[in-house]
Amino acid sequence: MAGKPRKRRVSTKQKKSHLFRFWHNVQDIKVEAEQIADRELMLLVGLVELAVEERIAELDPPHDARLAAADVTYAH
Repeated sequence: MAGKPRKRRVSTKQKKSHLFRFWHNVQDIKVEAEQIADRELMLLVGLVELAVEERIAELDPPHDARLAAADVTYAH
């Protein structure tokens, strides 16, 4: 293990970027599956699409959570 290079951490912004690019590729596959009328492939791609959307949502907290975490104290 001593000769193995260490992996660098991927930032949240990079993860979102990769996931969005992957999501767009899934959309292309979805269109092709619809064009060839392969219902099983359409179902599989739909499941992958949902999984990717859930991952993206996990990386971006809901608006309400961001508001709750915001510092709302006033400097008077």
